[in-house]
Formats: sequence, structure tokens, C-alpha cells
Amino acid sequence: MVPLDLTHSALLTTEIQDRILTDRPTQFRQMWVDLGRFVAHRYANVFGITEGPPLHDVCAVHIASLIGQGLASSTTDEGRWRGKRMHCQVEIGDGRTRGQTICDIWNYVEGDGKIILATGIEVYLARPSELIADK
Repeated sequence: MVPLDLTHSALLTTEIQDRILTDRPTQFRQMWVDLGRFVAHRYANVFGITEGPPLHDVCAVHIASLIGQGLASSTTDEGRWRGKRMHCQVEIGDGRTRGQTICDIWNYVEGDGKIILATGIEVYLARPSELIADK
């Protein structure tokens, strides 16, 4: 599981947008940057995130694919993520917290959990060819 508060730290900054477009411009890359710019306005107004839009879907799919391949989390070098196996449940009661995911980060429940929760991600300015595969 990759929570929003984590992926809101991975932003499509103008520096990354410029790198995407200057490496090898294509219509696909332009569309990707235009989409990022479109949602950037909403994130700035609603959440106060002005450095660029978060890359939630990109991070969630990438980390899920690493977990699916059996690649463990790491605390080393660029572009790595950290995760922890824990117990999680979804709040099903009435009220404002209905649907909220509750994760046992303090290990109150004994035994190994079944969910890997991403707890950290290191974002770096990758080569554009690593950011977007448009072949």
C-alpha cells in the first residue's frame, strides 16, 4: 500500500518537466507534461502543493510492481523506497473515518502483518528515459 502522504512528496517539478521535454521530445512526453501542468493548478489551490503535482499513481504502480516481483524495500541510494509489513484494516463504522485505512505502525497486534506499507521514498532527478518509456 502506498499512502497519499508519501506520494505527495514525489513531485513532477518544473525541472523534471523540462528534462522530460528536452531529452527527446515526443507528442507522448508533451501530453504527459501537459497533464501534469493541468493537475498542478488543482493541487496548488486545494492542497497548497506549489512545487508540482504529486506522482501518486506513478509511485503506487511502481512500488506495487516491485513488491509483485519480490523486490524488497531498501534504504539505500537514489530512487529507492522503504516499506514495512504490518497489520492493516479498513474502518467500516459510521462517521467521518469510514473507509479510512488503519495501519498498525507501532506493532500493537502480534504477528506478521499481511500488508506491505510504503513508509518512505527517495525521489531523484532521473534521466528522462528512466522517467517515461515511450518506445
